[in-house]
Amino acid sequence: AVQVSWAGGTDITGELTIECSVDGENYCTFAGSNVTMSGTAGGHIYDIVETHVRYLRVKINVSSGSSIFNVRVNLRTREM
Repeated sequence: AVQVSWAGGTDITGELTIECSVDGENYCTFAGSNVTMSGTAGGHIYDIVETHVRYLRVKINVSSGSSIFNVRVNLRTREM
């Protein structure tokens, strides 16, 4: 799971997205991961299951305002 939260700033607008890659160089948007951000505080949890990718990253695109972001990642790996 990936948890993103924001607080402690001004009223923001923007978008969160998860990007994934198998090689760590070429990333694509994880389907259905676009989440609109708004307000002075908020958050979202992505429950990511069975992706079979090695790399994940959170893209935070702030259109206006400012905030402090907290990103927590909890992933399990297994042998394939």
